[in-house]
Amino acid sequence: MLYLTVQNNKDAELLQHDLDMLCQWEATWLMEFHPDKCEVISVSRKKNPISYPYHIHGHHLKHVNYVKYLRVHITSDLRWDKHIDNICSRANSSLGFIWRNVNIGNPRVKGLAYQSYVRPVLE
Repeated sequence: MLYLTVQNNKDAELLQHDLDMLCQWEATWLMEFHPDKCEVISVSRKKNPISYPYHIHGHHLKHVNYVKYLRVHITSDLRWDKHIDNICSRANSSLGFIWRNVNIGNPRVKGLAYQSYVRPVLE
């Protein structure tokens, strides 16, 4: 993850320079960044944030409204709605799996299944 506070075009050019330095680093260490897997997110509450066409290896990087980093959804306006919706969806999916597949009448077993599969997602 590479980031920089961009307040003007000079800052944007400095960030592009950092991307170019990363390309040199990867060549030195015989590694390769896949440009299609790299994304740009502008985190700002401004109506018109600075937009700059960043690129790696001549490929323009895609600008996105949210990214997923360590299972946390970060949106461009720093709201938690997308992240919370994703967690609730995963928890409901796990709960539905338990309801469909745990046909045991023992409430203790169902409680253990809930504590093992649903609660960790929510916590």
